Amino acid sequence: MMVQKHGPGCRCAECLSSWARREQACREMFALLGLTWLGLRHGIEVARLIKAGITEWLPDHARQRLAVINKDVLESLLQDILE
Repeated sequence: MMVQKHGPGCRCAECLSSWARREQACREMFALLGLTWLGLRHGIEVARLIKAGITEWLPDHARQRLAVINKDVLESLLQDILE
């Protein structure tokens, strides 16, 4: 069986649901951190930086919230965003 390859801009149901799931996880992460939502691409980059441990750029209130967020919840959101 041949596996279908999805490219940028693919509008199939699988790709659309994947993007919707990523966006929802990004929005949840932004809400937990008290950040302003600027879009999915920005959210993915923020998730990459947080995953890499680069948090100096975050506002003070977001760093404080990041320190107290349940690590399992954060890891789950990051996994959903970056998969």
